[in-house]
Amino acid sequence: SPASLAWAVITPSAATQNLITAIDNMGLASGVAISLTGPLGEVSKLLNDRNPNNDGAACNKLDAFLTQVSIKEANGQLTASQAAALSQAAIAIKLSLGC
Repeated sequence: SPASLAWAVITPSAATQNLITAIDNMGLASGVAISLTGPLGEVSKLLNDRNPNNDGAACNKLDAFLTQVSIKEANGQLTASQAAALSQAAIAIKLSLGC
């Protein structure tokens, strides 16, 4: 039989939740994890409030998250590979939102 290819398209909201889960699974110190998931929780609220006019505000929260990732990498609380993975995921969400 011929080879097949399948993929799943996820919403920005689902991608945000996946990012929160990834952070939770990194085994980071509690304060570090909270400072990273805090802005993402706000993104999730904005994307799930059924008001598309608020989706643009999620871009600002994603920028805050990216700032936290940079700070945590610079002070050694995140490795370069952790920071790169988190940043890449957040940038993909921003692109899907049109930020």
